[in-house]
Amino acid sequence: MDNDSRCIAWAEKEFGHGVDIAHTLVINLNWGVGLGIIINGEIFKGATGFAGEFSHIPLSDKNTLCSCGKRGCLEVEASLNAAIQNTESDIENGEYSIYSTFVKVNSNKADALIEAAKLGDQIAINNLGKIGYMLGKGISTLLHILNPNKIIISGRGAEVGDIIAPQIQVAINEFSIPKIAKMTKIEISSLHKDAQQMGTTALVADHLIDNIIN
Repeated sequence: MDNDSRCIAWAEKEFGHGVDIAHTLVINLNWGVGLGIIINGEIFKGATGFAGEFSHIPLSDKNTLCSCGKRGCLEVEASLNAAIQNTESDIENGEYSIYSTFVKVNSNKADALIEAAKLGDQIAINNLGKIGYMLGKGISTLLHILNPNKIIISGRGAEVGDIIAPQIQVAINEFSIPKIAKMTKIEISSLHKDAQQMGTTALVADHLIDNIIN
Protein backbone atom coordinates (compact mmCIF):
# COMPACT_ATOMS: atom_id res chain seq x y z
CA MET A 1 0.00 0.00 0.00
CA ASP A 2 2.51 2.58 1.19
CA ASN A 3 5.17 2.91 3.85
CA ASP A 4 4.19 2.83 7.52
CA SER A 5 4.82 6.51 8.22
CA ARG A 6 2.62 7.74 5.38
CA CYS A 7 -0.15 5.36 6.47
CA ILE A 8 0.09 6.74 9.99
CA ALA A 9 -0.01 10.29 8.62
CA TRP A 10 -3.20 9.47 6.73
CA ALA A 11 -4.73 8.02 9.91
CA GLU A 12 -4.05 11.30 11.70
CA LYS A 13 -5.54 13.24 8.79
CA GLU A 14 -8.73 11.17 8.75
CA PHE A 15 -9.25 10.27 12.41
CA GLY A 16 -6.73 12.02 14.64
CA HIS A 17 -5.19 15.40 15.34
CA GLY A 18 -4.76 16.22 11.65
CA VAL A 19 -8.45 16.43 10.73
CA ASP A 20 -9.15 19.60 8.70
CA ILE A 21 -5.51 20.74 8.94
CA ALA A 22 -4.03 21.68 5.55
CA HIS A 23 -0.32 21.36 6.29
CA THR A 24 0.62 18.67 8.79
CA LEU A 25 3.78 16.74 9.59
CA VAL A 26 3.26 13.40 11.33
CA ILE A 27 6.28 11.86 13.04
CA ASN A 28 6.18 8.09 13.40
CA LEU A 29 8.23 7.51 16.53
CA ASN A 30 9.01 3.80 16.61
CA TRP A 31 12.17 1.74 16.08
CA GLY A 32 13.18 4.55 13.74
CA VAL A 33 11.83 8.05 13.22
CA GLY A 34 9.59 8.24 10.15
CA LEU A 35 7.76 11.22 8.73
CA GLY A 36 4.51 11.61 6.83
CA ILE A 37 4.12 14.96 5.06
CA ILE A 38 0.66 16.32 4.31
CA ILE A 39 0.53 19.40 2.11
CA ASN A 40 -2.79 20.95 1.11
CA GLY A 41 -4.55 17.93 2.55
CA GLU A 42 -2.63 15.39 0.46
CA ILE A 43 0.30 13.09 1.17
CA PHE A 44 3.55 14.40 -0.30
CA LYS A 45 5.87 11.64 -1.54
CA GLY A 46 8.52 13.59 -3.38
CA ALA A 47 9.81 13.11 -6.94
CA THR A 48 10.62 9.41 -6.52
CA GLY A 49 8.61 8.48 -3.42
CA PHE A 50 11.29 8.92 -0.77
CA ALA A 51 10.15 12.15 0.89
CA GLY A 52 10.01 11.87 4.67
CA GLU A 53 13.26 10.07 5.50
CA PHE A 54 13.45 12.04 8.74
CA SER A 55 15.51 9.33 10.47
CA HIS A 56 18.50 10.04 8.29
CA ILE A 57 18.96 13.76 8.72
CA PRO A 58 22.58 14.02 9.97
CA LEU A 59 22.00 15.68 13.34
CA SER A 60 23.74 13.25 15.67
CA ASP A 61 27.23 13.93 16.99
CA LYS A 62 27.70 10.26 17.82
CA ASN A 63 29.72 7.95 15.60
CA THR A 64 27.13 5.18 15.91
CA LEU A 65 26.35 3.32 12.70
CA CYS A 66 22.73 3.79 11.58
CA SER A 67 20.57 1.05 10.04
CA CYS A 68 21.05 2.81 6.68
CA GLY A 69 24.81 2.25 6.86
CA LYS A 70 25.70 5.90 7.48
CA ARG A 71 26.84 7.69 10.62
CA GLY A 72 25.38 10.79 12.25
CA CYS A 73 21.72 10.02 11.53
CA LEU A 74 19.02 11.35 13.85
CA GLU A 75 17.69 7.81 14.30
CA VAL A 76 20.66 6.71 16.42
CA GLU A 77 19.68 9.19 19.15
CA ALA A 78 15.98 9.91 18.67
CA SER A 79 14.25 6.53 18.24
CA LEU A 80 12.76 4.01 20.66
CA ASN A 81 15.62 1.72 19.67
CA ALA A 82 18.09 4.34 20.90
CA ALA A 83 16.26 4.59 24.26
CA ILE A 84 16.30 0.78 24.57
CA GLN A 85 20.02 0.57 23.82
CA ASN A 86 20.81 3.32 26.33
CA THR A 87 18.67 1.66 29.00
CA GLU A 88 20.35 -1.71 28.47
CA SER A 89 23.76 -0.01 28.61
CA ASP A 90 22.85 1.66 31.92
CA ILE A 91 21.78 -1.71 33.35
CA GLU A 92 25.06 -3.30 32.22
CA ASN A 93 26.88 -0.48 34.06
CA GLY A 94 25.13 -1.34 37.31
CA GLU A 95 22.02 0.86 37.25
CA TYR A 96 18.75 -0.68 38.44
CA SER A 97 15.73 -0.64 36.15
CA ILE A 98 12.54 -2.70 36.16
CA TYR A 99 12.98 -2.86 32.39
CA SER A 100 15.34 -5.80 33.02
CA THR A 101 12.43 -7.69 34.60
CA PHE A 102 9.81 -6.74 32.02
CA VAL A 103 11.99 -7.62 29.05
CA LYS A 104 12.29 -11.21 30.29
CA VAL A 105 8.55 -11.76 29.98
CA ASN A 106 7.89 -9.49 27.01
CA SER A 107 9.61 -10.29 23.72
CA ASN A 108 8.93 -6.76 22.45
CA LYS A 109 11.56 -4.50 23.98
CA ALA A 110 9.63 -1.33 23.15
CA ASP A 111 6.64 -2.61 25.14
CA ALA A 112 8.94 -3.42 28.06
CA LEU A 113 10.51 0.05 28.00
CA ILE A 114 7.16 1.84 27.74
CA GLU A 115 5.70 -0.23 30.57
CA ALA A 116 8.70 0.54 32.78
CA ALA A 117 8.46 4.26 32.05
CA LYS A 118 4.72 4.37 32.79
CA LEU A 119 5.45 2.84 36.20
CA GLY A 120 7.94 5.59 36.98
CA ASP A 121 11.22 3.79 36.28
CA GLN A 122 13.87 6.52 36.37
CA ILE A 123 16.27 4.92 33.90
CA ALA A 124 13.54 4.40 31.29
CA ILE A 125 12.18 7.92 31.81
CA ASN A 126 15.63 9.48 31.56
CA ASN A 127 16.46 7.70 28.30
CA LEU A 128 13.09 8.52 26.77
CA GLY A 129 13.71 12.14 27.72
CA LYS A 130 17.00 12.04 25.82
CA ILE A 131 15.34 10.90 22.61
CA GLY A 132 12.67 13.56 23.13
CA TYR A 133 15.35 16.26 23.16
CA MET A 134 16.97 14.96 19.97
CA LEU A 135 13.56 14.65 18.35
CA GLY A 136 12.94 18.29 19.22
CA LYS A 137 16.21 19.19 17.55
CA GLY A 138 15.06 17.44 14.39
CA ILE A 139 11.63 19.06 14.61
CA SER A 140 13.32 22.46 14.73
CA THR A 141 14.80 21.72 11.31
CA LEU A 142 11.37 20.77 9.96
CA LEU A 143 9.81 23.95 11.34
CA HIS A 144 12.27 26.13 9.49
CA ILE A 145 12.00 24.27 6.19
CA LEU A 146 8.28 23.43 5.94
CA ASN A 147 6.47 25.82 8.34
CA PRO A 148 3.50 23.45 8.98
CA ASN A 149 0.27 24.24 10.82
CA LYS A 150 0.83 21.29 13.12
CA ILE A 151 3.32 18.55 13.97
CA ILE A 152 1.88 15.36 15.43
CA ILE A 153 3.95 12.80 17.34
CA SER A 154 2.38 9.45 16.47
CA GLY A 155 3.32 5.75 16.40
CA ARG A 156 4.43 3.72 19.41
CA GLY A 157 6.31 6.61 20.93
CA ALA A 158 3.10 8.58 21.39
CA GLU A 159 2.29 6.25 24.29
CA VAL A 160 4.94 8.03 26.34
CA GLY A 161 4.15 11.46 24.91
CA ASP A 162 3.81 13.01 28.36
CA ILE A 163 7.43 12.02 29.06
CA ILE A 164 9.02 13.13 25.80
CA ALA A 165 6.93 16.26 25.11
CA PRO A 166 8.69 18.54 27.66
CA GLN A 167 12.10 17.64 26.25
CA ILE A 168 10.88 18.18 22.69
CA GLN A 169 9.79 21.67 23.71
CA VAL A 170 13.13 22.40 25.40
CA ALA A 171 14.98 21.62 22.17
CA ILE A 172 12.54 23.64 20.07
CA ASN A 173 13.08 26.61 22.38
CA GLU A 174 16.83 26.17 22.00
CA PHE A 175 17.12 25.58 18.26
CA SER A 176 14.11 27.26 16.63
CA ILE A 177 13.44 30.87 15.68
CA PRO A 178 10.61 31.79 18.11
CA LYS A 179 8.61 33.70 15.48
CA ILE A 180 8.44 30.55 13.33
CA ALA A 181 8.05 27.99 16.12
CA LYS A 182 5.05 29.70 17.70
CA MET A 183 3.09 29.32 14.45
CA THR A 184 3.12 25.52 14.72
CA LYS A 185 1.28 23.37 17.27
CA ILE A 186 3.05 20.27 18.56
CA GLU A 187 0.58 17.56 19.60
CA ILE A 188 0.72 13.95 20.79
CA SER A 189 -1.45 11.44 18.95
CA SER A 190 -4.09 9.38 20.75
CA LEU A 191 -4.23 6.67 18.04
CA HIS A 192 -1.08 4.83 19.20
CA LYS A 193 -0.84 1.21 17.98
CA ASP A 194 -3.97 1.48 15.82
CA ALA A 195 -2.69 4.33 13.65
CA GLN A 196 -0.99 2.28 10.94
CA GLN A 197 -3.90 -0.11 10.39
CA MET A 198 -6.43 2.73 10.41
CA GLY A 199 -4.37 4.74 7.94
CA THR A 200 -3.88 1.82 5.58
CA THR A 201 -7.61 1.12 5.56
CA ALA A 202 -8.39 4.79 4.91
CA LEU A 203 -5.91 4.92 2.01
CA VAL A 204 -7.65 1.94 0.39
CA ALA A 205 -11.05 3.53 0.84
CA ASP A 206 -10.00 7.01 -0.30
CA HIS A 207 -7.83 6.09 -3.28
CA LEU A 208 -7.85 2.50 -4.55
CA ILE A 209 -11.58 1.78 -4.42
CA ASP A 210 -12.43 4.85 -6.50
CA ASN A 211 -9.76 3.87 -9.04
CA ILE A 212 -11.10 0.33 -9.28
CA ILE A 213 -14.72 1.47 -9.70
CA ASN A 214 -13.79 4.05 -12.31
